[in-house]
Amino acid sequence: LLCSVGMLVYFKYANFLLFNFDAIVGRNFQPLDIILPVGISFYTFRTVSYVVDVYNKKIPATTSLLDYVFFLSFFPCLIAGPVVRASEFMPQLHENKAPTREQVYGGMWLIMLGIIKKAVFADYIAQYVNIAYGNPTGYSGVELLMAILGYSMQIYCDFSGYSDMAIGLGSMMGFNLGVNFDFPYRSLNVTEFWRRWHISLSFWLRDYIYISMGGNRKGKLRQYVNLMTTMLVGGLWHGAAWNFIIWGAGHGLALCVHKFLMPSLKKIPDNIVVKFISWLLTFSL
Repeated sequence: LLCSVGMLVYFKYANFLLFNFDAIVGRNFQPLDIILPVGISFYTFRTVSYVVDVYNKKIPATTSLLDYVFFLSFFPCLIAGPVVRASEFMPQLHENKAPTREQVYGGMWLIMLGIIKKAVFADYIAQYVNIAYGNPTGYSGVELLMAILGYSMQIYCDFSGYSDMAIGLGSMMGFNLGVNFDFPYRSLNVTEFWRRWHISLSFWLRDYIYISMGGNRKGKLRQYVNLMTTMLVGGLWHGAAWNFIIWGAGHGLALCVHKFLMPSLKKIPDNIVVKFISWLLTFSL
């Protein structure tokens, strides 16, 4: 684990950590000349899943280096996910099944959906969002709000579109890569949102970090600490910058607040007005 995570820390976070250290001590920092390997965040999480799954006896250790390298470098999900687990992917290597008609045509359909989401919707919306984001002081509050809503749609169509293409390609080759997005913008609370958005990552964080730290089994205070730690790791995983840490902390705090208020929330009537308000608050957050 130290080997896998250490490589990620060096390539992705060395300059970020050194920059902040030098800012504290007041030195003139010169960034290290580090080239970030493509997709390192995704295949690092795959190496971690393999080590932990073998250690927990969910799968046997493979005797084939080719199988292991194929699992790490499976090209459809190499660059931007989904985060495929060893316990879900490795057994499929030994089934040696030819793709069925349903897998091939279903995969083609997903690829077409993904291309439409990415090339038609996301890229088109991005043209207008980038104008507003490039000069935020030059636009009114309403225009900036429209840009924020546009970016919400852009990032969903971009990321879920790529996931659809990756899952579709995997399906055409006979591999089941699961589901990565399940209508996340229909969520009624932040906990539900993280069960629908980037599912492979959120469940990876839940199983390999949150539950490994004790989850909700060691009291409420420990649960909140575990939630915050997990989401901070999730934020930092997205990028080596403070905005990602703040983003992770914001979602961690929202999850803690939702868990804290859950006994009171269960007493509220479950009608269409409450559902609409819940959706609006969640989406706005």
